[in-house]
Amino acid sequence: MIGSILYEDIDNVDWDGDEYYSDPHVYCFFTHKQKEPYEHTGFYTKTTPTNGLPFYIEVAPYEQVRRLSKRLGIRDFS
Repeated sequence: MIGSILYEDIDNVDWDGDEYYSDPHVYCFFTHKQKEPYEHTGFYTKTTPTNGLPFYIEVAPYEQVRRLSKRLGIRDFS
């Protein structure tokens, strides 16, 4: 699952992480009506072409998966 954050909503990036997680931390503003900073969230698959850089292709938007899972009675889908 990947979330997209608008560039103008990013306040700061700590590239070194902290004592718990060494991955970069992205600090952003929550300017959208949702309770999260993401403009879009979805499920993606990683693709690595021969002699190329990896990239991600969206399989399905989060909301579509959430609604279908709820309809089918699936509680945990990620």
